[in-house]
Amino acid sequence: GGKELTMKISVESEFEEENNIMQEQEKELSKLIKDPLSAALRKRIGDVYHEVGHKRALIISVNDSLTKAISLLKSRKVDSLLVAYHDKIVGLLTERDIVLNVILSGMDRDTTKVSHVMRPSFDLISEDNTVGDAINVLSLSGGRHIPIKLHTGEYGIVTTRQVLWFIHTTLSKKKEQEQEIEKQK
Repeated sequence: GGKELTMKISVESEFEEENNIMQEQEKELSKLIKDPLSAALRKRIGDVYHEVGHKRALIISVNDSLTKAISLLKSRKVDSLLVAYHDKIVGLLTERDIVLNVILSGMDRDTTKVSHVMRPSFDLISEDNTVGDAINVLSLSGGRHIPIKLHTGEYGIVTTRQVLWFIHTTLSKKKEQEQEIEKQK
């Protein structure tokens, strides 16, 4: 009888210890869920696109000349273009790509095709993906722009600057709310 009692107490104390560990982990997770940065990272990237001065992405063909691309960038006052091949997005062309790869190297803008300068884009995400997903893709790609597929079937572009502005604004609002609550106490 004594051996069974000792084993029962031992099993119960192990169960109690595991239960306490799980409760602590739940508390930590609860704090994380309430953390404003974590909340910002869980927001839909589509919300960032729609809230932060968005423009529908302009699309150019892989076979178009760089002269045409530069003209489109200038006339539409945008800093990037999506590049398509037979209605499929295959890359991204930015002003920076043109400056670094064309102007500084002396390439002929009239004969060089967009496909020679664009960055391939395998990073197309949906507007339902999270801000955290977008940051991950931006980090892995080394780019500053990420194409997103909108629910309308059109495309948009979200930039690193927009994502950072969104996170900063979210955290600032939360801090202001907390300060307001403190003043009321």
